[in-house]
Amino acid sequence: MRHLGAMALCLGLAVAVGPALAQSSANSAPAAPAAPPVALQPAAELNLLKTIPLTRHPVAITEADTSSAADRRVSLPLHKSLPVELPSDVQDIVVGNPDIADVIVRSPRQVYVSGKALGDTNIFFIGRDGELLRRIEVAVRLDTATLQQTLKELLPGQRVEATAVNDTVFLRGKVPSAAIAANAVGIARRFVAADTNVVNLLEMGGEQQVLLRVRVAEVQKSALKEIDTQANLDLLANDFTFSGLTVGGATTALPFATGTLTVGSGAVTLNLLEQHGLVKTLAEPNLTAISGEEAKMLAGGEFPLPGPPDELGRISVEYKPFGVSLSFIPVVLGPGRISLKIATEVSAFSSAQTINVGVFTLPTLTVRRASTTVELPSGGSLMIAGLLSDDVASSLAGVPGLKDLPIIGPLFRSSSFQRSESELVITVTAFVVAPVDDKALALPTDGFVPSSDLDRYLLGRLHEVYLRREVPIDGVRGPLGYIVE
Repeated sequence: MRHLGAMALCLGLAVAVGPALAQSSANSAPAAPAAPPVALQPAAELNLLKTIPLTRHPVAITEADTSSAADRRVSLPLHKSLPVELPSDVQDIVVGNPDIADVIVRSPRQVYVSGKALGDTNIFFIGRDGELLRRIEVAVRLDTATLQQTLKELLPGQRVEATAVNDTVFLRGKVPSAAIAANAVGIARRFVAADTNVVNLLEMGGEQQVLLRVRVAEVQKSALKEIDTQANLDLLANDFTFSGLTVGGATTALPFATGTLTVGSGAVTLNLLEQHGLVKTLAEPNLTAISGEEAKMLAGGEFPLPGPPDELGRISVEYKPFGVSLSFIPVVLGPGRISLKIATEVSAFSSAQTINVGVFTLPTLTVRRASTTVELPSGGSLMIAGLLSDDVASSLAGVPGLKDLPIIGPLFRSSSFQRSESELVITVTAFVVAPVDDKALALPTDGFVPSSDLDRYLLGRLHEVYLRREVPIDGVRGPLGYIVE
């Protein structure tokens, strides 16, 4: 700045002295034609700053230097370098944020800019005379070029575009299935620091709705056979009488007691029982969901159960569901291929057993449950669970000793034989579906017509025959209301 002040002072003196010298020379010399006025240039246009020698002190860069330098914007992949050619030898290099980018000087006119971390910064290259050789705006981004090439090689024919914003990669495009979209996301996660730094914006073409049909079929058979014998004997009063007897000779007399057992009336009861049972269970829930989304349904109810008491001693109530439940997550892998994560359950109250807890009598449930993950084509069926059970139980009870006597032993014992057979099958069928017109759908109430009084009382019908026709309007028939022309 001292140099600038001195030069400006000299320039001012030169401008002030110039007219005086011209006037004095005009007085001493003969008259001559007046010279045209000299147009003075501003100091900035004299480019005096370009002649300042390079000193050891920092040099301030003015707007003139900045405008003369060639600006350049560079998008640099992370952990990669880029060569930069300079018009003249470089003396100083200023990096805005050294944590984002670094500069390696190979020669006075060739340097390499390396990306160290994600972000934006700028770099100034200053020449030997203090002039600004070049200014570079550096944006260090993720290596989307390599990611794009990897996606092209591993997913040929798929239109997947990767765009990086700071440390996040956005995937855009349209793919035919969710499996390809999942593969693209998995590839992109190899290029970022965390899995959450990948945003999936891919669209899936084709039908992406899945209809799942589950069948739970069970047949239970039971057989019971019982033979029960009961003997009832009534003994009268003075049932036993004894008399003294003498056994042996005169020299040895041993008393021996004899008695008489008198039986009044008696009865032998024989119970024979044979019982057969058959139970059939069929549940067929249907549910539709979008690919990748979970769907749930419950056809049944909830029953209360007493829970633990609170601080005031009041018993809380919890509700447990029962009935037919279904939940699944479908994923359309490709044309006609579906992956299913299924959980289905059929539960009902069991009349065979209850639990007593305090003053409460709690019911028990019979449950058929299955949970699995399968893959099948659209319209294909698969059995996901099955059970075949055969239980045999027999028992024998009677009077100890008497029940083992020959011939009359069966009168003092009873036997029981019970056998239960159960067969359970759970099948699933999946369809890739599309919406249809409302008229193409059939409902259970279609064609239902309530029975008339004549059909109900005389014929015992609760409804008329199901017909495909319009339901008649109850009430007065004929034109009603107003006619507006």
